[in-house]
Amino acid sequence: MWKSMKATGLYRLDGSTAVDRELQTYAAALDPLCDDLKKLKRESFAATAEDYGLRYREVALGILWPGHTAEERRKMIARRRRPERREPRGAGKAACGPRLRRAG
Repeated sequence: MWKSMKATGLYRLDGSTAVDRELQTYAAALDPLCDDLKKLKRESFAATAEDYGLRYREVALGILWPGHTAEERRKMIARRRRPERREPRGAGKAACGPRLRRAG
């Protein structure tokens, strides 16, 4: 934001203006949020997860490897994908009992 405003030439932005202080205040509030979003993005994928993203997948698979490194845990998770749930044959069809034939 600072770079964009500086490029317009409309703001002095030398560290002593009210606009500088306002931008510093915004940064103080937004930087932690930005860091949290980066962590959420990293933890959302098994290939890049390091903390709760790995635990979440381990719990879902019913396995825990707390003594291993994050890289080892990622590899084990990749190898132990839970099979997809498949519906049994006929699932979703209405159970109507025997079909009635029209007398004719």
